[in-house]
Amino acid sequence: MAKTWEGVSKAAMQILGPQGKIPPEFSSGMIKSGEASRKSWTEFKAAGKSLKEALDAHVRNAENFQGAWQAQIDDVNKDNLGIVPKKNTDDTKKIAAARKLLVGFLNDTMQENEKTLNDTKKLYAAVKIIMDAE
Repeated sequence: MAKTWEGVSKAAMQILGPQGKIPPEFSSGMIKSGEASRKSWTEFKAAGKSLKEALDAHVRNAENFQGAWQAQIDDVNKDNLGIVPKKNTDDTKKIAAARKLLVGFLNDTMQENEKTLNDTKKLYAAVKIIMDAE
């Protein structure tokens, strides 16, 4: 079988005879919808690129936030929280107990943020599919 419209049209005309009439390969509706499809595809690809750039920026910012969060935890672990520890072991115990509460909260929240960041990184699979679409 022929692999072009011209070849197929010629074969069809041989079947139809001189009375036959073959329509054009592309109707005006096909041309118009094809142009619209090409335009929307170009817009889609641009949106995919924009999505990837926004996702990249978000991941970088979220990773920086995680670093700042860890620095906050480190600072609380070093801070005496307004109490000057003396030789009194009660002061040291108070500081340790307060630090444990504060750092526990910060760690829990940081773990939630880490989960969200990891979920965001998983979006790369979907974005890759979008960007690889031809």
